[in-house]
Amino acid sequence: MDSSRSAALLPLAAASLSGGLLALTEPGSVAGVLLTAIAAFEVLSLAALSLAMLRRRSPRAASGGTPNSAPAVSVVVAAWNERACIVDTVRRLLAQQGVALEVLVADDGSTDGTADLVEEAFRAEPRLAVLRLPHGGKGAALEAARKRARHPLVATVDADTDLEPGALATLVRAVGGDVVAAGGAVLVKDARGGLGRFQFLEYVRTTWVRSAWAELGMLEQLPGAFSVFDAAALERAGGFPVDSLTEDYEVGHRLYDEAARSGRRIHIAFVPEARAWTAPPDDLRGFVRQRTRWFAGFLSTWARFSHLVLSPRAGRFGLVRMPIKAIDAVAPLLLASGLLAAFASGAEAALALPLAVRAVTELALFVAADRLARAERHRPRFALGRLGELALAGVDGATYALFRGLVVLRAYPFALARVRTWERSRAALPEAASEPAPAE
Repeated sequence: MDSSRSAALLPLAAASLSGGLLALTEPGSVAGVLLTAIAAFEVLSLAALSLAMLRRRSPRAASGGTPNSAPAVSVVVAAWNERACIVDTVRRLLAQQGVALEVLVADDGSTDGTADLVEEAFRAEPRLAVLRLPHGGKGAALEAARKRARHPLVATVDADTDLEPGALATLVRAVGGDVVAAGGAVLVKDARGGLGRFQFLEYVRTTWVRSAWAELGMLEQLPGAFSVFDAAALERAGGFPVDSLTEDYEVGHRLYDEAARSGRRIHIAFVPEARAWTAPPDDLRGFVRQRTRWFAGFLSTWARFSHLVLSPRAGRFGLVRMPIKAIDAVAPLLLASGLLAAFASGAEAALALPLAVRAVTELALFVAADRLARAERHRPRFALGRLGELALAGVDGATYALFRGLVVLRAYPFALARVRTWERSRAALPEAASEPAPAE
């Protein structure tokens, strides 16, 4: 049994154990019902994802690929005031082996001389071009660069992201045939303090979850920090959105939406063997702003593509994934309601089992994901070493995970206001008139 399959056994066992514990409970309060329902949903999801991972083969290659050729890829780097890191990022990109590449740095109206610095550092590099753009946001910068890209594959890499040697070649070889896009594993570097360590654990777990959804044929969340797209498929889908807080999240929905309208069968892959490293927010204010933006973007994207919910033309993505995301959309509200009900009624004991279940499943998920992601390069130090790391991974489920769920509550009114604004502005976009109407 290969490592990726054996790595699914622990989450499956944890889901079975947690499910058994939940079956023995008799929640007698509103708080108990709400929190147990959330825990039960997470346990069922983990079991389904574990079963999907049992059939995974690593690494996944694109259908009809040619292992001995050098794929041609245009790498787009959107940069806004990235003077401190942009040169190192571009240098590492140009050093990637096994691909024929061009690098397009889309300078989004930087005021710190980012574009000047790149042009000066790589003056004699024919594979590099700098696009000087007015400040319009990351989506607009990506889209402008995409329209200039010459190669049949388009990759996005964030300006502060460090690709491992060979990561780009590993990822681009996953795209081809019905695989129209692939995401790589994005992991945390330079983790500092408790917040940084919690984020390191979270990003490792994400690699396993995304791999499992990809195996089920329902992955939609491509990491903007490191993804590759079939250029023709991206063009058919309308390119990168220019009016979204989370353009990397919406672009996956655009691909499924276009496939549903045209009757195409597509697959979005995830390749944990292709690793990249990014720096997360290192203070609480930055973390709260980031997660608010992410969740608001998720809410507005789901609303924008809600016509895919239960749509047979969208396949499993419409019939299964979109309804599940609807549950995810209200989960923070259920969590907050359960916690308030517990403390208001003096039923704090109702919190014990759901939190214990979450600790068990999060620990199992981290161990499995860590084996898959092999996140050794920038691994932070933990008190008590590996034992302390595992202890924190378990504590995570009852602390940091709850904190994330409560932080994003502030995203609801923000997302509702932005949806109205975005939908009005969307109608005025130049490409809107040429886009086919969504299927009913």
